[in-house]
Amino acid sequence: MKKDIFSSSDNISSGGEGEQPIYRQDNDTFFNRITVEVNEPGTLEEKFNHLNSKDMTGIRVVGPIDDKDLAFLAKLSSGNELDSLHSINLHDAVVTRIPDKCFEGLAYLTHFYFPQTLKAIGSYAFAYCNALQEAVLPNSLESIGEKAFVHLHLKKLNLPASVTNIGEGAFAGIKELQEVTIDKANTAFRLEDGLLTDIKGKKLLQCFNYRKGDVHIAETIETIGTLAFGRAQEITAVYIPVSVTHIGNDAFASMYALERIEVAVENTHYCSVDGVLFDKQQTMLISYPPSKKADTYIVPASVRRLATGAFQEAGGQNTHTATKGKSVHGLKEVVLPEGLETIGDNAFLFSGVEKVNIPSTVRTLGHNCFYYTDIETMSIPEGVERLEEGTFAACYSLKKVVLPSTLTYIGAGVFELSDALAHIEIHTPIPPRCDAEAFSKLGAAPQLHIAGGDIAAYKADAHWAELINKGSARHLASGAPLKDTKEKAQNLKGLSRYQPVDPRLAILAEDLNELRRRQEQHKDNAKK
Repeated sequence: MKKDIFSSSDNISSGGEGEQPIYRQDNDTFFNRITVEVNEPGTLEEKFNHLNSKDMTGIRVVGPIDDKDLAFLAKLSSGNELDSLHSINLHDAVVTRIPDKCFEGLAYLTHFYFPQTLKAIGSYAFAYCNALQEAVLPNSLESIGEKAFVHLHLKKLNLPASVTNIGEGAFAGIKELQEVTIDKANTAFRLEDGLLTDIKGKKLLQCFNYRKGDVHIAETIETIGTLAFGRAQEITAVYIPVSVTHIGNDAFASMYALERIEVAVENTHYCSVDGVLFDKQQTMLISYPPSKKADTYIVPASVRRLATGAFQEAGGQNTHTATKGKSVHGLKEVVLPEGLETIGDNAFLFSGVEKVNIPSTVRTLGHNCFYYTDIETMSIPEGVERLEEGTFAACYSLKKVVLPSTLTYIGAGVFELSDALAHIEIHTPIPPRCDAEAFSKLGAAPQLHIAGGDIAAYKADAHWAELINKGSARHLASGAPLKDTKEKAQNLKGLSRYQPVDPRLAILAEDLNELRRRQEQHKDNAKK
């Protein structure tokens, strides 16, 4: 045995080399590097600091703990470094609930052992912990919050008999998951052919990634939960019965092989037109299947809103046909109707669309709505007041944007990584308010054309000055056309930092998981 650094009265000891517990995960090389015993909740940090250990990569905690102690463990694991905390062993800790977002986004957390007294796991508690590959849920567990394990890399999952509540999206986006079981004594949930349903709630919670082909939703189902099909990458068609009355946001996200969504004619809440999902009145386009075969799609004149993720991944780099491993670049143009008012969050996210018009009636553009698309030019109509976070981020083909006189706010990273951007034409007399990161990570040197505005006022604004310093600014008479010369077009080749290979695969700074995590954080901050 290793010699304890402190006496037993400190209730802290270093790890031992003796017989290991049977619950230890096979690949946990950081297991129980140190053990901290606590007698009172809220004292973990104090006890840990007494140890002054040079190795904190694996910590075992024994005794009663609380939210403060859990937050401290999360802090130790948030360093995202090789010597930060990777293995958290709470098997012998006493706590009944892991709070919302407690360990969210901890990229270096590789192993976690749940307390045997645990009753509830909060919403987003382990969301986006990309290195966490195993989660053995204790038999005491009763409730799992929404998106608690979203976008993890678990290989298998077992739901104990004690679990009576599972939030929407709790297990969404786990693409490596190949084995899911439910204890036979569990009467709250049913698992059949890769579909997890809440029996009492009549809700489809999850279509797991290993399910393939067509899915006919049971006629007992009334709700399709948020992210219910998230990353079910080999589903080709979904059939919605007459019984369904509610479909959550992003229910069909990242279904790269999806070619059509069909709805029973008798359904009074939803309908399908040529495989595209709408509300019954066709005022909201809910989901365009990513692998639907079409170069151009004309949105019906009755549509007033594009729902969250309506065209996400449509015809883009991630979609594919039956030929495994080969992507197709299908949908190239979307024609939006006059009368459309709202383009939702992530509406065209990761799509291969090259051309989208924004009708004069549009007033709201959602977060990341054109993120990672192939559009080259975009004109925002009068009446739009805000450009939200990431509106045109990672649009590597984008060369010119026209902004209206009604614009009052520009969000973070609105042009992030859009490194071919050469011209920004703005018609606002005074500089719109900007997020501190509005023009961050922009490798281009765009020319700012101020139509009818005061150049001095823009140069006096710190954020606009940052943009101007990247390129230049000139006054443009109100109503004057902006012309691109062949010489300027040729010079665009030198504006990108990431030439000459296809930059999409080489430089995307944040993957879709991180993007959605940031968006969820933004929504929470907006509520406060």
